Amino acid sequence: MKLFSYLVIFLFLISTGLSAESSDLNQYKIELIIFKHLDNQPKESFKEVIELPSENIIKFFDEKIYINKNIINKPIKKDFWYSGFLSNITLNKNRDADKEESYILPNPGLWFRKNSNLETLKKINRKLQIAESYEVLDSYSWIQNIPISSESIFLFEENIDKNYGYYLKFYRNRFMHVDLKAYLGYQKINNKNDDLKYIDSYEERIINKDREENELIKLNLNLNKKNNYLILNTAPKSLDIRPEGKSEEEINIFIEEEKRIFDNEIHYFDHPSFGVIISIKEV
Repeated sequence: MKLFSYLVIFLFLISTGLSAESSDLNQYKIELIIFKHLDNQPKESFKEVIELPSENIIKFFDEKIYINKNIINKPIKKDFWYSGFLSNITLNKNRDADKEESYILPNPGLWFRKNSNLETLKKINRKLQIAESYEVLDSYSWIQNIPISSESIFLFEENIDKNYGYYLKFYRNRFMHVDLKAYLGYQKINNKNDDLKYIDSYEERIINKDREENELIKLNLNLNKKNNYLILNTAPKSLDIRPEGKSEEEINIFIEEEKRIFDNEIHYFDHPSFGVIISIKEV
């Protein structure tokens, strides 16, 4: 009887581990609103100080425009290189046309990119914007995955112009969890930005996963010479100037909460001075 109990527990742990691993590439749309309370501001002073993470972080990716230097000031020829770009494509005729394909290939290159599009929190954001008792500091969305806890990493965002910042981490064990450390103020940033390494690791997993499956399309591409890119940064310049002498010890208006979450939920994190609303939805 004991042997049977041990076997059941062992199989459960294996299935949980496999489930967590297979969910690492699932993509979720995260929507966030951060706002200040304008009425009934607390008169008491907050003496407790937040302890911010010292581990590696990931930041939002800036949108950049790339221009290929190799084609600048060159005349366009009739026999341009892309005419033979897809000249050799072989389709797998043994593909099962009746097989239902519901799996959407994730794209880590699109993760952690801010978007002004709100769906779930659109109405809430609109009500906060027209209410006289609140000031919306920011509202946006992005796509990301939710890995197992040992591989999860904090997303760090700080806006000096609007005087707020946060560390946000989603992770899964048996269930999904969120860990939020949000604050009003700013700090001296000492964390190492690990975003490229994080994204590259998941892109490698997708490539390896694709290699293990049957190839549906075989490509023999006739590529042009290696491109040489210039970056045009169109993002508006921030007034982010960090005064000397301001340190993280002065951050005493903060929210620090960790809890279990589920798909298609909205969560409200409250403080007498400000609030954060987060929604999560698998895409």
